[in-house]
Amino acid sequence: MNLKIISAGAGSGKTYRLTSEMVSLLQQGVRASGIIATTFTKKAAAELQERVRVKLLQEGLVTQAEELTNALIGTVHSLGVKLLQRFAYEAGVSPAVTIIADEDQQILFNQSLATVLTEERVEIMTQLCERLGLNDNDYFDWRSEVRQLTEVARANDFSPEVLQKSKVLSFESFEQLIGTPVAASGEVFNTQLSQLLEETIDRVGNNEDATKVTSETLKALQAILRELRLRGELSWRQWAKLSKIQIGAKSRGDVEDLSAFARTHDQHPDFRGDIKAFIDAVFDLSIS
Repeated sequence: MNLKIISAGAGSGKTYRLTSEMVSLLQQGVRASGIIATTFTKKAAAELQERVRVKLLQEGLVTQAEELTNALIGTVHSLGVKLLQRFAYEAGVSPAVTIIADEDQQILFNQSLATVLTEERVEIMTQLCERLGLNDNDYFDWRSEVRQLTEVARANDFSPEVLQKSKVLSFESFEQLIGTPVAASGEVFNTQLSQLLEETIDRVGNNEDATKVTSETLKALQAILRELRLRGELSWRQWAKLSKIQIGAKSRGDVEDLSAFARTHDQHPDFRGDIKAFIDAVFDLSIS
C-alpha cells in the first residue's frame, strides 16, 4: 500500500497536487477502486473528482475516467461510511450505515451524560446558567459545552490529569482578562448597590424629566430594587443592564453613579465564584 499525506496551507495548490498524483497513479495502471483520497468538505471532494476526470479525458484515458466513480473520494465521515458498507461482513456490522445527524449526536450524548448526572449537579448547572444569564440565549445548552470539551479530550487522548490542569488554567486565563479583585465581600457589594438604587430612584422620581423612556426606566429600577431586597442578590445580567441604563437626557446625571458602580460587577467576588464554578462543573462532568 502506498500512503501519501499532503499538508499545505490554503491556496497553496493542494487540489492541483492531489489531481496530479491521482492521474499519475491511474496512468501507471492502478485501479480506481484502489485509490482513497480524503478532503475536508464535500465541495472539495466533488471538485477533486471532477478535476481528475477532466484531466484523464484530456490524456485520452477514457476507461479510467469512467471507472473513477469506483475511487473512494470524499470527507473523512463519508469515506468511513463507504468503507464500513464495503467491508460490513468483515467488521461484523450491518451494511446499513449512516452518519448520525448533529442533533441526534447531542441526544445520544445527553443520554450517556445522564448516567453521571445527579439531581444536585443538574440543579447547580441550572442555577449557574440562570445567574450568568446564559439561559437568555435560546441556542445555549450547557450540555453542548460538556460534549464539545469531551470530544476534544477524546480526540487528543487527554488524561484526567491533563483536564484537571486545563480546568485550573481556564479560570486563571479568565481572571487575567478582568484584573485583580477588590477586597470587599459580596454582601458589601450588594448593600452598596441597594443604596445606590434607592438614591437613583429618588432622584429620577423627583426631577422634571417626564419622558416615556425615563418613566419606563424608573419602573424597571424599582422592580430591580424589589428583587434585590427579596433575594438579596441580582443576576449578572441585571448588573450588566444597570451598567447601561437607557434614560432621558435630563436624567443622565442622576444615574451616573449607579451605572458606574454596576460596571464594577466583574470585581464582585460572587461573579468570579460563579464563573469558576461553571468552568469547574463543565470540566468535572467531562472527566466523569
